[in-house]
Amino acid sequence: MKTRIFALLAALSFILTLGCSNKELKTGKYVMQGTELAEWAWVILKDDGKFVFNRNLATSYDPTGTYTEENGMLILSVSADETYRFKIDGDNLIFESGKLAESLIKKGSIFKLSEVTIEIGKSLKFSKDEIMEAINLVQTGFKFPSATLTKLTYDEEKSDRLIKGYMENGKGSVNGVDSKNVIILISEFVVDGSGKNPVLNPNSTYTDYQWILIRHGENSDWIIDDQGY
Repeated sequence: MKTRIFALLAALSFILTLGCSNKELKTGKYVMQGTELAEWAWVILKDDGKFVFNRNLATSYDPTGTYTEENGMLILSVSADETYRFKIDGDNLIFESGKLAESLIKKGSIFKLSEVTIEIGKSLKFSKDEIMEAINLVQTGFKFPSATLTKLTYDEEKSDRLIKGYMENGKGSVNGVDSKNVIILISEFVVDGSGKNPVLNPNSTYTDYQWILIRHGENSDWIIDDQGY
């Protein structure tokens, strides 16, 4: 009888351990921590199984492709000849290998999940997927040194007011874009106290920073056309 109880307890322990080890990997932006170049590299994991990997702010090539999880490892696949491997540790990713990143990122570097608050109001112009595509692009395009994006908002009423100004006095007055294919997001971000950003004030929070995105048509991808106040 005791042998059977011990066997059941062992089986239960194994199941619980397996459940913990297979904890779902969260999507979002993972930012490099704890080095002189902290936040100069990041990985964005999207809900559709795709990724964007920025190895360093100074590089012009950001690898993209699909990602998979295998035995506690995150594998970013660009092609048969280009892959990157990270160990999954809760909400952290630990860089292991990838020949096109090893000269820029030290093995063992920790990438921490960055929590960005997303607020999407009611829209009569765009579907949630269309808005999320714009939001994902801004998260990818946010590359301010020593700054962390904390919030992105789509408020259609505010966006429409700003679009009017963009169409009358901004780039929209000369680039020929249809106002129906313009979306404006509002962001908030914080700047740390390192002083490494030569433009932004250290230990500051910036609000109401605008991102203006346009597209050529309903079936085209968004592009960032302008940003600022």
